[in-house]
Amino acid sequence: MASGQKQHSAINRIPHHQEKTCTGEASTHSGAELSDRHFFFDSAKRQVCEVKVLRTNTPMHALTVLNDTTYVEAARCLAQRACQSAQSEEEVIQRIFQFTLLRRPAIREVQILMHSYNKAKSTFSQNPHLAQEFLSNGVTPLEADMDLVDWAAWTAVCLNVLNLDESLTRE
Repeated sequence: MASGQKQHSAINRIPHHQEKTCTGEASTHSGAELSDRHFFFDSAKRQVCEVKVLRTNTPMHALTVLNDTTYVEAARCLAQRACQSAQSEEEVIQRIFQFTLLRRPAIREVQILMHSYNKAKSTFSQNPHLAQEFLSNGVTPLEADMDLVDWAAWTAVCLNVLNLDESLTRE
């Protein structure tokens, strides 16, 4: 137990690192923040060599991905990119799948995600302040020319796709 605490305190001394946001702007995070994201799951602790990486697909993993600021911001940027030149809602879903999973969605997947989009859009239409709050996650600035309700609904869809086992694990 003491060695785990010792390792964690050593991580807290790691200097701040810069990473790029989806718009190319620099964002500063401490080494502890970057490392703590990996302590939740089955990643190696860098103390021993790991021959076979264990696969994590637990409810805790799903909840962490759905609520993590980094994933919400990534979903927001993915939604923005997918909506940029799409001509229809189905095309937005196809672009999300192509960008994320490198494949076309099945008809049933499109139906499920369209239902999710419509439900999210209805919720955000009734409560526009929730759309603003949801989209404010992360450091990437919001685009002024996008409809926040529509963007928030597509962000929710993208978050669903990013949370798929197919997106999170490599077979």
